[in-house]
Amino acid sequence: MNDMKKPLVLGIGEFLWDILPDGKKAGGAPVNFTYYASKSGVRAVAFSAVGDDPLGKELLKTTEEFGIRIRAAVTEYPTGTVDVRLKDGIPQYHINENVAWDHIRLTDEMISLAAEASAICYGTLAQRSRVSRDTIASIVAATPADAYRIFDINIRQQFYSTELIEKNLQISNVLKINDEEFDLIKRLFRL
Repeated sequence: MNDMKKPLVLGIGEFLWDILPDGKKAGGAPVNFTYYASKSGVRAVAFSAVGDDPLGKELLKTTEEFGIRIRAAVTEYPTGTVDVRLKDGIPQYHINENVAWDHIRLTDEMISLAAEASAICYGTLAQRSRVSRDTIASIVAATPADAYRIFDINIRQQFYSTELIEKNLQISNVLKINDEEFDLIKRLFRL
């Protein structure tokens, strides 16, 4: 099948290094989503940002090696990192703030690709900053009415609010949630 005739799947949000006890691993839920979507035979593109630093250059090289199509602006902010520690086998995250993916700026290419998208995946984490939150809202709004709008709630630290979750639930038609997040949603919305 001609690549341009394949469904287009987008991911937008955090693009980072998970700093684990045994080394660093490229990560970010929307980028992971587009990677696995591409393995199923669709066209997949992720949108994010990296810093103009060695970690950003290495992150872009790593995604290229894995065949991940990413449109990552290079910013003056540092490349995102998350310090991950295990406590009784459960990951504990410290997500560093004011990093490149907090500053994902809207582009004409994003809007153009969103208009073709069959699905888009986004979460709460990258919406912790106004710049990225506004960009995500614009891209989701630009997707066709019949596109899958996958809200990967991905609650971490203090980077969410009831209002933010409610807004994203209203514009999504698919929710990805784990048991811990589901319990939080039940408490927040008194379900």
